[in-house]
Amino acid sequence: MDTGNDRVEFDADDISYTALNAGTIASAIVFKEVTNDADSPLIADIDFTDLVTNGSDVDLQVNAEGFFYITNDVT
Repeated sequence: MDTGNDRVEFDADDISYTALNAGTIASAIVFKEVTNDADSPLIADIDFTDLVTNGSDVDLQVNAEGFFYITNDVT
């Protein structure tokens, strides 16, 4: 909760993937993990510029204010 900006931020630690096979990454999926995949609701599909991997490590750096936020801007 970011009370200074009157919003809820969806944040996470930076994520590291090690030794990814060669390929292209186009988005990151955020979901709530529960007992099985069918019951794990999607929270967000975060699209970003295609990232071509070559078998090395990849770090996903999350913005300091989170992946996204929801605000209640009532005027």
